[in-house]
Amino acid sequence: MNIKSYYPFNRVIVLSIMSCLLVLGCVSDAPVLSEEGTEEMHKVPDIDLVQPVAMEVIGQAGATLLTALSATIDTAGIKDAIGYCNLNANRLVKDLASEYGVDIKRTSLKLRNPNNEPTKDEELILAYYASQHNQGEVCEGELSKVDGVYKYYHPIYLMDKCTACHGIKGETLNKKAAKKLEELYPNDQALGYEAGDLRGMWVLTFKKSSF
Repeated sequence: MNIKSYYPFNRVIVLSIMSCLLVLGCVSDAPVLSEEGTEEMHKVPDIDLVQPVAMEVIGQAGATLLTALSATIDTAGIKDAIGYCNLNANRLVKDLASEYGVDIKRTSLKLRNPNNEPTKDEELILAYYASQHNQGEVCEGELSKVDGVYKYYHPIYLMDKCTACHGIKGETLNKKAAKKLEELYPNDQALGYEAGDLRGMWVLTFKKSSF
């Protein structure tokens, strides 16, 4: 499946925004340089063109991971599900990404897997989302152009069942699960969450060959 059939990129109107405005939760309509003046981040206002297919991909990715993890939890328990996720989650997402012709990533300001570290532009969006969430506002999808590549960002809110792996030790996170996480992720920062918390975001990168 090719993203090109869904999204006419030639209709996009690009405006650049300053990174500090993202951190403050404010978006300007006037084109300005980023804080260092070396990289530009471009806000794409015509988000409705790409959002439907982006959300389809995210929906499929989320459903694939949830189905696989739920099945493992039901048959083997949460401890083995953590091990399964460690070995298979990125592969499942990569397979789906190949099907759609995009790159799919999950990232956060509080990492579990260090391989999911956010890039500079992703950090800006994550900071923006955190600011919005702390103000009690619902975060929405954002579309941007970074270094000539279109990227779609979408917030991840923690579901109740996700607290079994990301929750509070001794409460929603049991001892066996906590021990397994310590073994696999010694520098784990992705704990202490409650249902409804902002966990991080999905990042979809549209390959240039798809334009």
